[in-house]
Amino acid sequence: MGKTNLLELLDTEGSYAPPEVLLELKKVNIRVKKFSYRKAVVGVHGTRKVLLNAINSFSSTQIKAFDTVDEAKEWLVS
Repeated sequence: MGKTNLLELLDTEGSYAPPEVLLELKKVNIRVKKFSYRKAVVGVHGTRKVLLNAINSFSSTQIKAFDTVDEAKEWLVS
């Protein structure tokens, strides 16, 4: 099965995820990347940005971080 045009937007503003959850997100990201066209995330600052970079490296995926949901939506459909 090849890639599809799945667009993903995750808003993490104000959320907390323990390391176990982040590990599971990494695993899920690896499994679904073949279905995804673009992935955007909002609410990633400081150490979370470091974690996002690590997830991108380990999963060979590029999840792009944005400051607002509207910016992320614009990029996803561009």
